[in-house]
Amino acid sequence: MSERNIGQEIIQGLQEAVDYMDGKPTGVRVTRVQIPNERVDVRAVRQELGLTQQEFADAYGFSVHTLRKWEQGVREPEKPTHILLMLIRDMPELVNQYLAKLGRDTPPIKA
Repeated sequence: MSERNIGQEIIQGLQEAVDYMDGKPTGVRVTRVQIPNERVDVRAVRQELGLTQQEFADAYGFSVHTLRKWEQGVREPEKPTHILLMLIRDMPELVNQYLAKLGRDTPPIKA
């Protein structure tokens, strides 16, 4: 069994990525994730959990400034953040359980 050349594999992967971005045919497998267009009412999510803006921001890693902009409708969350907010809305226990596993303090779920 021959030894892997990790450095060469990384270089090859990077070249495939560049070729793909340049529109050249590659063997790269592409998976597209569709993100629902539904708007997440961040204020409602936060209030449902019984958290202040500061508590919500601290618990889930957002800045209070950004949270306020979302709640005021001045800004919309980026797509990855949108997904996190949907998870917090739909499965807060799961999100908190995962954050606790990472050693993060989590807010109590008020249900």
